[in-house]
Amino acid sequence: MKKKNKLLIVGSFPSGKRMIYGGIARSSEILINSKSFSRFQIIKFDSSQISNPPPNIIIRSFLAFIRLIKFILTIITVRPDAVLVFCSDGASAIEKGVMIFISKIFKAKGYIFPRAGNLIVQVKKSKTMLWVIKTLFNNATIFLCQGDQWRKFAINSLKINPQMTEIISNWSASNDLISLGDRRKINKSLPLTKILYIGWLEKEKGINELMEAFSRLYL
Repeated sequence: MKKKNKLLIVGSFPSGKRMIYGGIARSSEILINSKSFSRFQIIKFDSSQISNPPPNIIIRSFLAFIRLIKFILTIITVRPDAVLVFCSDGASAIEKGVMIFISKIFKAKGYIFPRAGNLIVQVKKSKTMLWVIKTLFNNATIFLCQGDQWRKFAINSLKINPQMTEIISNWSASNDLISLGDRRKINKSLPLTKILYIGWLEKEKGINELMEAFSRLYL
């Protein structure tokens, strides 16, 4: 039997007792259960935050330091062939960028996958943040992009080789979820349009822009 390549995934794999979940948790779950990844020996590395809103910078820095130590130990013990790292913005992007750098030191292919659009805004606003993210993310073997906007950001802002970028379409929208629209019944006689928003109520999720768009459409 052919030996499977080892893939270490740094994502959100919260325990059953933890009540904080995000979009990356759902994406990570679907990913590891997909047929496409069945040819790999998957090692899960949980990087979920402990609360929302996040704890203060001191606690976050301490937890990040602990995770980096555990990550190094995991790399040494497991010796993965590749490391797939999901990241958010801000401190998360820096921490995960360090993980990509560590992966390179241990000769494991590193795949960085940013999942927060606010990271693009942060990099554009701060030259320091631009330098840090550019330096760290350029250690990745492949920069995974959610779409064309991310690919342009990687190439133009982070100066990543275009051949080192790859667009990955959203896999969270399963056929069952997509088919919900076909099955729904719309009563056009109702004067009120009802809109359901699912997500954390925080500015980073674009809730303010969403409300502004609704006001322009319906007022």
